[in-house]
Amino acid sequence: MHATWRRFRRWVKRSITGGLSLLAVSALAWAVHSDLNASQAPLPENTVYYGLSTIAQSAAALAAILASFGLWRFGYLLERYREEEERERQIKDALLPLRVQREYAQETTGVEQPPTSTERTLDLQLTGTDWRRQFYRDEWRELITMLSVFLLVMLAIVALAVIGLAFPESLSPWVWTVRVGMMLAGLCLGIGPLVVIWRAARQSRPR
Repeated sequence: MHATWRRFRRWVKRSITGGLSLLAVSALAWAVHSDLNASQAPLPENTVYYGLSTIAQSAAALAAILASFGLWRFGYLLERYREEEERERQIKDALLPLRVQREYAQETTGVEQPPTSTERTLDLQLTGTDWRRQFYRDEWRELITMLSVFLLVMLAIVALAVIGLAFPESLSPWVWTVRVGMMLAGLCLGIGPLVVIWRAARQSRPR
């Protein structure tokens, strides 16, 4: 049930990401088409320059802050994982003498001995520990994937903005392309950190 739910969540996330990417590409294509087929006053070079400069600085700052935040979250998950490893070791240490005793009784009497209630309880606890360890491993992978995508997007925004800073006069005539590009970058800078912070800051405990 939990595995099916996780697969469904991944499918929903990929669908949303793909839809938003397609929407962004469509908006940029419309902006380029509008600039190619319409005559309008160019944007002031200072507007282009300061807009790109602000976007580049904001993206770089957010990438550094959220990378640190993600590393903190990764440390938290690693601590929980190690706690489950220690709990698993303790359960196995408690199970070993009980199993040895039961096997010895079977060899001595020749009659199969059923597990004791203590063994069954410890086996259930061991199963729960294994599941929680897998849960934290999945949390690691999801967090790393999210941070990787976010950092790649931020680096792409910084790179494009820095390149644009070198040619503000060439970008001035592309009014709608610059406007739409800045709006999309602003949305990434606004929504991206919220998603990462929500995902990294929430209390992840297996249910």
